[in-house]
Formats: sequence, structure tokens, C-alpha cells
Amino acid sequence: MTLSLALGQDLRGQDLVVVTAWAGDEEPIKDHLLARLLQDAGWPAVVGDTGDFDVAVVGLPTRADTDHAQTLLADHGIRGGISRIVEPAALPLALRQSRSAASVAAAASTTEVRHFDDLGALRLLVALSEGPELRRYVEDELGPLLEHDALAKNPLLPTLRTFLDCGGNKARAAEELFIQRRTLYHRLDKLSEILGLDLTQVSNQQRLQLAVRGNDLLRKPTLRRT
Repeated sequence: MTLSLALGQDLRGQDLVVVTAWAGDEEPIKDHLLARLLQDAGWPAVVGDTGDFDVAVVGLPTRADTDHAQTLLADHGIRGGISRIVEPAALPLALRQSRSAASVAAAASTTEVRHFDDLGALRLLVALSEGPELRRYVEDELGPLLEHDALAKNPLLPTLRTFLDCGGNKARAAEELFIQRRTLYHRLDKLSEILGLDLTQVSNQQRLQLAVRGNDLLRKPTLRRT
């Protein structure tokens, strides 16, 4: 709190969160955009620029403002993660939380800001991505499919991802992919053959969902931890 006061930011009596953010495509935020957005919103903050991404300790008047911050940053094209609300002594923990959430946002196909509390099992995947275990899991579950797609003109991983994101609902997955149902059925049969799994079983869908999300994380470097 002493440092924030010295920098002209009074964080006393505020709900504190840590935000890790960047502009997307691994580009840093330009023109102090994060600091300006927080200032315009009336939230006192101490913002640091690491060169690759910005980190901000933010004081929010109420817990409800966490959702507002999430929407505000995403609407301005910022990717990132937001920690839980913490006491000042727990700011190092909040930094780790925000970076875990930011790592998940980095792996997403669209610009988004993720809150640590919304990560669910992805928290475990982020932790595992810092060692060899996640890569082994992805190779065990998706290895044959990744090998197939590396040589195929029409890769099947996007179909699997959409099918899983639709909760195994074939009609909805076909609509999302803009293909006829019989085309989807053919692709799912091919996926089952390659993976050696019955894709109609919920347990198989769950394990593959984790593997697909893990593969996304491995394709984007996890943000460095301090």
C-alpha cells in the first residue's frame, strides 16, 4: 500500500485483484491502454509493463466490479486474466492466479479475459503445462489424430473440438460447422476409428475435452511465472 500511495494510487479499503493482460497475438498493450482504461473507469491501479504483457494491481469499489472489468478489457481487444479478490498480503498468490487465467485466455481462438474462478479443471491443465505431464497426456489421447491432421488436407481436430464444445449434440455441432449431418456423422466415424474411442460415451468426451484444451495450452506458451 505504501508503494501505491507513493505512485498516487490509494488502494486502501478497496477489493484488490491482479490483472495480467496483453493486446493479443503475444503483442504488448500499446499507449498505456490498460492504465487508461482503469483510470477512466475510476479504479485506482498500479500498472507495470514487463515488455511482453502488463500487470496491474487494481482496487475495485465492489466485488461486482470484477465482471465489469472483465467486460471492459475484452471490449477493447485486450486478452488477459483476473485473479480472485485478495488481501494485500496475498498479492503474490493473486499474481499467479491472474497468470493462470491469462494462459487460458492466450489459448482461446477469440479475444477474451478469463477470471481465475471460472477456469475449473483448466487450472490443473495450466499447472501441468509447466512440466512434461500435460504433453504426455495430449500425446496419449490425441497423438494418432494429430499425426493424421499433420498430413491431411482436411484436418479433423476442429470437428472434434466443435462436437465436444456442443456437449456431444450432433445436430448443434453440424450447425456450428455449417455442414450436413451426414457429413458430420462421417467425420465422427473417422474420428472414432483414428482415436479408437466411442465418441458417444460421456466419459470419452470428457477425457478428450481435457486433451483438446491441453493441446491448446501447449500451442501457446504459458506466461512466465515469478
